[in-house]
Amino acid sequence: GRFNRNVGNYPKQAILGLKELIGAFGVNVGVGLFADIAKDVYQTTEELQSLNMAMLQVVGSQEQMATSQTFLKRISEDYGVEIKDLTKQFTHFYVTAKDKLAGKDIENIFESITKAGASMGLSQESMQRAFLALNQIMAKGTVQAEELKGQLAEALPGALGIMAKSLGVTEKKLMDMMKAGEVSSGALIGFAKQLEITYGIENIKRIDNIASAQNRLANSWTNLVAVYAEGDGILSQAI
Repeated sequence: GRFNRNVGNYPKQAILGLKELIGAFGVNVGVGLFADIAKDVYQTTEELQSLNMAMLQVVGSQEQMATSQTFLKRISEDYGVEIKDLTKQFTHFYVTAKDKLAGKDIENIFESITKAGASMGLSQESMQRAFLALNQIMAKGTVQAEELKGQLAEALPGALGIMAKSLGVTEKKLMDMMKAGEVSSGALIGFAKQLEITYGIENIKRIDNIASAQNRLANSWTNLVAVYAEGDGILSQAI
């Protein structure tokens, strides 16, 4: 937090931070921790660059990438979700959905799923299963029971009933429709809206729990490293 509040004053803060680190833990442990931090900075920088290159290839322009990054930073902060994995999942979803849905619909679906998962404190693995199901639905172009009932419902309980309600049909009717290939991937737009209503989170703007607090802390570090990686100062050059 202190580093993020002192934009433009990083060299001085870095020196103070190193002194405090060594003073708090002793020279040997302090130096070891500093080495671990330096290694993590390098690995995080490398990962961020990889994520940015992948997103640029997918969205097609620097302008759209900046818009998508702003969107992801907002929902990661609002709902307390780890930003790097969120970026990776969004990039995958955007690839499969961009030719089938408008950009705003893609964002709305992605945000609703993220908010629902965060509200339940789902693990990163559970969220990945939910997004995998969405990607498969988009890739096929239709909603199938395998993804909706078998995968998405594992991460988001009641997914089958929520989809049925969003379409105004019974669960039995929905199963028949999916079997006949009559439910297009565009149904996810209504599903996302109904998901928030069913979970009672449509008016929630921020989620606070242990998982979200931990993720916000991790994101603060990631954002700090990103500032260094994109800068042209002495420390940025060193990294």
